[in-house]
Amino acid sequence: MVGATDGQGGGALIWGWVSVVVVLGGLLFLHELGHFLAARAAGVEVEEFSLGLGPKLVGIRRKGTLYAIRLLPIVGYVRMAGMYPMENDGTIAAEESRAANARGTGFNSKPLGPRMGIVAAGPVMNFFVAFLLLVTVFGIVGIPSTPTLRIASVEPGTPAAASGFRAHDVIVAVGGKAVSSYDVLHQDVVNNPAGQPMQITVDRSGRALTLTVTPKDSLIGVILTPKVTRLSPLLAIWQGLVQTGSLLVQWILGIWALIHHSGTAEILGPVGIGTLIDQASTTGAATLLLLAAFISANLGLLNLLPIPALDGGRLGFMVIELLRGGKPVDPAKEGIVHFVGLAIMVAAIIAISVHDIVHLS
Repeated sequence: MVGATDGQGGGALIWGWVSVVVVLGGLLFLHELGHFLAARAAGVEVEEFSLGLGPKLVGIRRKGTLYAIRLLPIVGYVRMAGMYPMENDGTIAAEESRAANARGTGFNSKPLGPRMGIVAAGPVMNFFVAFLLLVTVFGIVGIPSTPTLRIASVEPGTPAAASGFRAHDVIVAVGGKAVSSYDVLHQDVVNNPAGQPMQITVDRSGRALTLTVTPKDSLIGVILTPKVTRLSPLLAIWQGLVQTGSLLVQWILGIWALIHHSGTAEILGPVGIGTLIDQASTTGAATLLLLAAFISANLGLLNLLPIPALDGGRLGFMVIELLRGGKPVDPAKEGIVHFVGLAIMVAAIIAISVHDIVHLS
């Protein structure tokens, strides 16, 4: 029943890019906000809260914390005082870091439990955001299901447009026979002999109009308003929990399949993910929010992988500390490992993004 469009209008294109910035930027911001809030709750000084890497584009300092947006919007970070005090480093930054730990407001001055909580707070925030987005879709926005018989829009240049169909028309009959559901209407159009006109009666603001249209490739070119199903608040919360858990299980199974060379999933970088968001923004709020929930859950799980520079890598060093009876790894050596991991991660993101761009072109 739906005809294909030839392209996006300027407004749709702008909305698509706005959606990409809001979704990706918002999820990165919320991830780092989890670290930030946990650090503040634990009494740790936060030196910087930034979105992006590289040169600072804009920034403002409030109560000792620099809030900044940087050039490369691929990751974010919260830099806490006293996280990596280089013992043999005589720089001012190292002195300030050691001083923060000495007065009990540095990251490494805190017990192991609070430190692990601060690091885990970013992924936990992503899981919580995924849950909230799913609850919003199930309970407020609603899940589109079977199309109704009300026309949402008419595709330009299609048989329906030439025949005078309009948005908000309600299809009530085909060939003089009453139509009770989308399935019946679909079969009537599909079974209509090729090249033969058919008469469709619509209710337009209380008036019955019979329009003659000749389907093309079993399509007439109208988009029908879908029936939207909304759950009760309690059921929406329950489904939010169930679906969030399902996302986590599917992700773990996918990683397991990739490790055993039996998976077919393709890794996407910021460009590829941005393209998915752009496409989802044209299909309705429910689709966009569901995709945002999926990305948020994946972002949280990705950060829990035991890779240097990621939260999982930092938690790994803390597990080593726990196994050593509370003796931490040399912060200077740990800092070097995370720096190397960050360099490799940025290089991988750039390589995947180039692959995405080539694939799209």
